[in-house]
Amino acid sequence: MAAAVVGAFGSAVLTTAQTLLQRTTPNALLGRVGAAFLTGEAVAAFAGAAGGAAAAGNVMTAVSAACAITLAAVVPALRCAGVPVNAGTPD
Repeated sequence: MAAAVVGAFGSAVLTTAQTLLQRTTPNALLGRVGAAFLTGEAVAAFAGAAGGAAAAGNVMTAVSAACAITLAAVVPALRCAGVPVNAGTPD
């Protein structure tokens, strides 16, 4: 059950981020930015699968790892798209 909830949340976050990325990226850069985003997503999925076995004994560790991996994939993509990720601090 927990895996389904985490998976649904991760899919919703990645779909939202990818849609935002596609709508805000200029057409000339869309292929490159999309490839970088999908590469990050694939790396995050691989890291999640590799780390999932180690974290399976502790559910909270697995949930925390899933959230961290999702953020690790989404935040750089949003930064590339020019979306301010942390508006409280100047760049």
